[in-house]
Parts: sequence; structure tokens; C-alpha cells
Amino acid sequence: MPRLPLIGLFLALATPGPAQYFSHWGTEQGLHGHATALLKEPGGYLWVASQDGLQRWDGERFKTFRYDPQDPWSIPHDHVERMALGADGRLWITSVHGGLVVFDPMRERFLTWEHLTGNKDPNEGRETGAVHWLPGDSLLVGNGEAELWLYVASTGRTERLPRFPGHSSISEFVAPPGHPGELLVVARRSVHRLNVRDLTMHELLSLDPRTVENSPMISAFVDAGGTLWAGTWSGGLIRIDKTYTVRGHHLPEPDLPVDGSRNIVYAICPGEQGRLLIGTEKGLLELDTTEGTFTHHAFDASDPGSMPKGQVFYLLRDDDGVVYIARQNGLSKWDPAENTFQRLRPRNVIETRQPRPFITACVEHQGRLIVGTEAGDGILIEDDDGMLRPHPFAKQRSPGHAAIQVRDMLRTRDGRLIVFARTGIFELDTDGPALHPILPHVSAAWEDRAALGILEDHAGHWWFGRQERPLVHVDPISDRMELIGTEGPASRRLSSIGWSQGVAEDAEGRIWLSAYKQGIDMISADRQRVTSFRAAEQDWLPTDQVWDVEVDPQGRLWLGTNGQGIIVTSTADPGGPGTRQLLGRNDLPSRISSLALDPEGYLWASGPTGLFRIDPATFTVHRMGRSEGITRTNFHHASIGLHPSGRVTIPVDHTDLLVAHFEDLEREPGTPPVSIRDIRVNGSAWSSDTAEDRLEHLALPPNTHLVEVGYAAIAFTLRDRLQLQHQLVGVDPAPVPTGSTGRAIYTGLGPGEHRLLISDGRDPDGMDHPLRELLIRIEPTFLQRGWVRASLFAALLLLVIGLVQWRLKLLRERERMRTEHIKQVAEVEMMALRAQMNPHFLFNCLNAINRYIVRNDREAASGYLTKFSRLMRNVLQNSKEQLVTLKDELDTLRLYVELEQLRFNERFDFDLRVELEDDPAEIRVPPMLLQPYVENAIWHGLMHRKNGPGSLQVRVFRRNGTLVMEVEDEGIGRKQAGELKSKSATAQRSMGMRLTRERLELARRTLGLDIRSQVIDLYGTDGRPSGTKVILELGP
Repeated sequence: MPRLPLIGLFLALATPGPAQYFSHWGTEQGLHGHATALLKEPGGYLWVASQDGLQRWDGERFKTFRYDPQDPWSIPHDHVERMALGADGRLWITSVHGGLVVFDPMRERFLTWEHLTGNKDPNEGRETGAVHWLPGDSLLVGNGEAELWLYVASTGRTERLPRFPGHSSISEFVAPPGHPGELLVVARRSVHRLNVRDLTMHELLSLDPRTVENSPMISAFVDAGGTLWAGTWSGGLIRIDKTYTVRGHHLPEPDLPVDGSRNIVYAICPGEQGRLLIGTEKGLLELDTTEGTFTHHAFDASDPGSMPKGQVFYLLRDDDGVVYIARQNGLSKWDPAENTFQRLRPRNVIETRQPRPFITACVEHQGRLIVGTEAGDGILIEDDDGMLRPHPFAKQRSPGHAAIQVRDMLRTRDGRLIVFARTGIFELDTDGPALHPILPHVSAAWEDRAALGILEDHAGHWWFGRQERPLVHVDPISDRMELIGTEGPASRRLSSIGWSQGVAEDAEGRIWLSAYKQGIDMISADRQRVTSFRAAEQDWLPTDQVWDVEVDPQGRLWLGTNGQGIIVTSTADPGGPGTRQLLGRNDLPSRISSLALDPEGYLWASGPTGLFRIDPATFTVHRMGRSEGITRTNFHHASIGLHPSGRVTIPVDHTDLLVAHFEDLEREPGTPPVSIRDIRVNGSAWSSDTAEDRLEHLALPPNTHLVEVGYAAIAFTLRDRLQLQHQLVGVDPAPVPTGSTGRAIYTGLGPGEHRLLISDGRDPDGMDHPLRELLIRIEPTFLQRGWVRASLFAALLLLVIGLVQWRLKLLRERERMRTEHIKQVAEVEMMALRAQMNPHFLFNCLNAINRYIVRNDREAASGYLTKFSRLMRNVLQNSKEQLVTLKDELDTLRLYVELEQLRFNERFDFDLRVELEDDPAEIRVPPMLLQPYVENAIWHGLMHRKNGPGSLQVRVFRRNGTLVMEVEDEGIGRKQAGELKSKSATAQRSMGMRLTRERLELARRTLGLDIRSQVIDLYGTDGRPSGTKVILELGP
């Protein structure tokens, strides 16, 4: 929407900005003394240095560390001045009398510099102005005597840097953005640049102490543009540019003398949108660095979320944009996540008879709020900066009086803005400063033009529910108005006109009305009949006191009642299936006086005890409270405005306007760290050398029957939305849900180790990655100890063993004798088989020799007999052994084959290949292992070959550590050999192969050898049999 020029009066006068919501902590939460410094550690804790000790805040309570003369490890002095966080995560603090001290979080004790290093602290007893941790393990301390000291933690060395000119005490250390090797040292009257690498200093600015504007600098901050802002003791705020030239002074109280106490600036930190937050004697101020104007966050007694009165000594802004404010009497926090609802407080500019207007209506046009007021400036419009300023629709009527007083406003479906004012009905020109009178007949007939509820139906007609007056039905096209009340035709009479706040239309075009104390009425779609629903006649309606009605897109009717919460039923079948009552869900009260549906489908409800948002799909109720920036609970008959841009507006006391975005309401807190707060064992507090918050293992004595572990989330933002859960593995069948704090209580735990897991309750898989784990080990009693139980059990066993020992010994002896017997039998069987095999082989050899003698071939017979005798000697020797060397086995085989070659007149060739890396004389095999297969190859393969000499090949090698022996021949193959059906051959083959199988089986049983055999038929390229291959694999 184009901005319109404001008249001169509007330009001259300014309106305050949105009020902020602050959380406050003080003595009720355990905070003592006013804070002098703040520090936020990565673990989540907020540390508060005060004049009454060091205090740690977890979001719910403070834990205070004070000086205890009986405890040598307590903090050495209660007045803590400054703090710094070391690179190792340890907290370093300074105090006037205690010097430099480091906090040990594992044992929650304090170590002075002398405790830590054995060296005296040179600054003990001196006031500290500033501390800063340097890269590495060094700490820089500036004291009140213009001295700058370097502390090196690893070596215990201390070094004093050159003294400042003019003996000016040190106020602040500031790290300028973009210059990691530099540090600004701000003294009372000067600014120096410190090179953190070589610790050399260079003066950048020196103030003339004779000039009252150049008051001592006590605080400092460098913004992103490099401008140094210095807070002074009485001269307000000094702006110093990048050349370190003073470019201006900003006085919070310009009407006071510059040396007045109200111009003291204690602290500076960045604010929102380039602004600066200033801690002063007056309180918390906000500086617009562009305009140079201050905004005071003033105390408002009617708003508990306003900033309290009093001095602000320290400001801290964390990485999430949360600002912590150290006040004179406590600690405050401003959190963007808890400022969901902004409070707009317009002030009258024209209507000067009273400061604030009376807000009567709020609509939205093109993303800007337009607010109607009575006893004020008429119509206000939202400006670019979020302020509400008078809309320049016309000049003021007369000095001190506005031109129009608004009773109500309506934004129609086609985007027109209708204003119902005391003086008539108008249409607001959205493109220019003008109001156009409309509907003269309706304006004349309807004098008060005030309504409790407004509806524009699907036909563009307007309906107005009123108090103690008939319902108004307006046709804006024809400029006609109709009154529907308790009089007239019976079919069109309303039950009541006492309080007609609720007016809603369903999808069928029927109008639903609240008839307070008389139930509800429904006007038919043709507008000719009125149907009444009363509690006495409807079982589903528990009360007649219905304040408001609403219809959702699913065709459900929602009723806000006085005393029965919310009733939900179907508009098509009131009281039918799906009817339900919402009461008590998440503290949903019984009195609901206002209802409204937002564009996302959520139902808003309010009453005298709270503001709620309901998910109509799940009926989940969310109460608006401090997490959203709402501190009040009374929203009785609130005018809840829900706008297309996703904003909700609610007038408060007709003077303020609460504004929020829907999307901000659904913001969830992040995953917090978890602290162990306290541990109780058997009803008493448990003490340990390790701090409870750092415990990982909990060792408990025997007879521990009750264990309690209190834990809490370390969180300061949206704390009431956090859901933690705990589970003791093996004990709890499912996680036990809690809120942001919880307590795990267990009784009757047995001895041993138990794992307590604490996780985020919003994460369904939270126990797979817990936020905290505590191992609880309970020591057993004497009788529960393992060795005692084992000894008792062993003694019982000895009695049993003594009774049956002789029986077991007897059984073992019998088993040994049986095993030996089986082995002897197997050996006898093996020797018998070898004895059977020898005559079989002898018979074949003697037949061959006999044929040579018959032929009178004496040389052949002699050679045959020589080899035969050698072969017989080897066979006789080997037959006595269970295993022989592979060399002897192959020598015997070679003699046998040579005899067969002589016998068959060299009708086949023999090739023996030994492809072994190890010595065959070191390898042992069963005797006569290959001979039966070679015999088969000759007699049943090669002897029947007709197409020339064949070959016989024996190959010995290893494969994957297994000894492999292959016998391959070029005979006629097994199939043709079987077809010859030679009786002698068949008998010989049957006897030899049967004996071989029996020998292999006995070798497996007696020798434990793994012997596998495989026979492969070989075929030529023409598909005919070309021989046979036998593969023997001998494993260990």
C-alpha cells in the first residue's frame, strides 16, 4: 500500500513503539545481590557475578557459591567482579581480595592462582576493571591502578605490561570485528590497541580530562561497522569512528547537566536492527543509531512483563539473540522467542483530551493493520516500522478533536473496508485519504451501529449480533435492513436477544446464533424459519449458556459456553456421532466466551482465565502464556482478529493491541543439555568428590533400597514446552515422561550396574541418543558377592562329585577299552584286506610271466621276474604299515606299471608327474592307494583300445593345501568297457574296486584322513568316449 503524507501535526508528534516482554528473576529463584557481570558458557549455564557470591542459573533456579571459612576450596571472597571463559572451558573470576581464581567444574571447587601454580598472585587485594582470555592459555587482567597483567596458566608465569599514560585505570577489553590479532584496551581516559601476538600497545585516543563531555569511559562496544561506542560516567554515550575520532555524544537525559547521574552508561550491547541497548542509571534504554534517539523501556505497573525500575549494570546478548540484563535488584531477560505477541500501545495525537484511544476494531488490508478507535484518533494504520499512526483520511474536525469515532469495522470478501462510526457508515478509501458515506437508509435506521458479532454470508449480506437488541440483517446492495428478534411470526422468532455474540454460517447457508441463557438458534438457508436448540430438549447440549459459536470447514459447530467448556457437534446432525465436550484439556477452563477460526484451520478460544489455540484434527489444546509473551490471563469476550497474512490481533483493555504471527506460535525449543541436580540414597543426600552435575558413574553401597535422581534441562527459552523423559534400562518398560525437570525414583534395585538414560521426550527415538546417561552400580552384600556364591555352590558340587566320581571313572575306563578294541579290530580288518589284495595282484603278475615262458622269451621273462621281485618286496614291506611315504608309494606304482607295459608289449605310454614343492619322502599316504585305479585304467580301458597305443598319466600336486592325485587314461571309457561284458574283467574289476572302497572307508575311521574320490568320463571333440580320469584328494 502506498504511504500517504502525514499532516504536520502527525510528523511533529511520535508514538511509542511496541512494548517488549521481559522475564524477571530475583530472590524467589535464589538470586542474591545485584549483578556485576554476566557470562554464558557453552554448556548452557548462565553465570552471574555479584557482590554476594558467584551464582549459576539453569533456567529455573540459581545455585550460589559463597566464601566458607571452613572450606579451603570455596570461593575466596563473595564480591566477584569480572569473569572470563578459558579455551579449555574453565571459568576464571576475579575479586578484590581473592585475586584470580579458576572454577573446577568436576568437583565444583575454586583454585586460587597460588593453589594452581604455587606462585603468588600479584593482583590479590586490587580492584579488577576487566579480564580477557587470549588465544592459547593466557589471561589478560586490567586492574584499577592502570596496570595490565598477563597470566600464563600452563607455566604459572605472570608479567606486567607497560603502564598506561596518566595512570588511567582499565575499564574494558573489546575485540574489534575482523581483527583477530588485535584487542582494544579501553581505559578511563584513553583507548589503546594491543597486539595480542607480541603484546605491544599503541595509543589510539586520549580524552582531555578538563572537558566535562569527556567523562571517564566505563563501558565499551564495537559494532559491525567498526564504530566504537563508549559509555561514560556522566557524559552519556560517546561515538568514536574507525579513525578513533570522537564524532558525537548521545545523552539519555539531554535536559540534565552532562555531569548528572542520569547520564551514566554502565553497559552497552547490540539490539535488533542496528540498535543499541544501553544500561543506565535510569534503566534500560534503546538507541536508534541512525536517528540518534533513545527509547526507554519503562516500568508499567499494569504489565508484569515490563522492565522494572532501577539501574542496569550489565548487558549480555548470546548467540540466539537473547539479552540478559543485570539490574539493581535482580536479573531480567528479553527473548525473541518469547516475544511472539507484541503489545502495540498507540497514543492519541489529535484527540488530546485523553492520552490513549479506546480500541474498538481491527482489520487488515494488504498486510497492514487498520485499527478503529473511539475517544481517540479515529482510524490508525500500521506503518513500515510496525507503529500505529493516525490514518490521514481527513483533517481533524477541530483542534483537540478527531473527525470520526469508530464503533466497528468490516473487511468484506471483495476487499472493501467498511467503517461503522457514530456519524454513519463509511467505506474507507484504501488508495487515498478519504472516507465515503454509504448506505444512507441503513445508517438512518440503525442509530447506534454497535455489534457484538459480525458476519458476511455467502451472498454478501451482513449480520450483526447485538446486546439486548434484535439481530440486524443488512443487504448492502439494496441498502435495506431487517431486524430479527423475539417478536413477530413464531416461525422466525429468536429464543433470546440478550447476548448475540456468536454469528456463523455453515456450508448449507444456515445461520447459527448464540442465544445466551436460551441455547442456540439456527436460521434456515431460505431465511424463513428459526430452529431453537435448548438444553432441556437436547441431551448433547449440557447448558443453555452459550456465549459464542463458530463453524469450521469440516461442518462442525463449536460452542463456547459458560460452565461447560467447548461443545463440538455436526451442523448436519446436531448431537449425532462425533459430538464431544472439551473441558479440562491442558487446563482448558469451563468458561469460554470467544471463539475464532484462523486461516490455518486452528480454533482460538478465550475466556476470563486464558487464551488457547486448539488443533481441530486432534483436539490438542495449547495455552498461551509467558512462552509467547503473554502475562495476563483475562481474555473474557476478547475480540480475536484472525487475518489473511497469518497474524492474530487481540485488543487488551481496549487500550493495547496484542499482535502475533501464527508461525511464531509453533516454534519449538531446541534440544537442551541436562544437569543432574541432586541425588538421594535411602532418603539421604548423596555426597561425592565429583560434582553431581559432572557425575557419570554412581557407586552405591550394599543394601541400597531407594535411589532418587533429580534432573533438569538447562534452558532459558520456551522452558515450559520442554519435555524430558527417563528410563532405567531393564527396569522401566517404557520411558517415563516429565516436563523440563524430572525425578527418577527406584526401589528394590538389585546389585550390579544399571543405566539411567535421560532424553528429549519430543523425540520418539530419543533413548537411542540420550542427552544424559548415568551408570548406577550397587555393590552386593557379602552373600550376594559372586565369589561367595561360587564357593557355596562349589562345596555342594564336591559332595555330589565325591559320590559319583568312581562311577565316572569306571565309565571312562570302559569307554577307553571299547575304543581300543574297535581300533584293534579295524587294524586287523585293514591287514586282512591287504592280505586279500596281494594274492589278487600276484595272480595277475604270474599269469603274465607264464605267457613269456611259454613263448620261450627268456630275456623278457627275466626282466619281468626282476621287476616283479622288487615289486613284491615293496608290497610286503608296505603292507605292514598304515601309512607309507609318497616316494615309496610312487616307486611301487612305477614298478607295477612297467610290469604291465612289458606284459602288453608297450601298448600304452606311461607318464608320472610329481608337481610338489615339498619332499615326497616327507608326505605319508595309505599304501597301495593308487594301484587299484591304475590297474582299472589298464585292464578295462587301455587293454581294449583298438586304434593304436594309448597313454596313462599319473599327476601328483597340491591345490589349496590339499594333496591331489590324478589318474588319467586314453582307454575306451567306462561305458564301452561295461558293454564288453567280459566275465574275467568284470570279476577282477568288481573285486579290486570293492576292496579299494573298503580300504578308503577304514582309513577314514582309523587314521582320521579325509579322502575323497571322483571319476570323470572323458570325451573327444567328436563326442565319443576318449578315456577316464580319477581324482583323489587327500586332506589332513
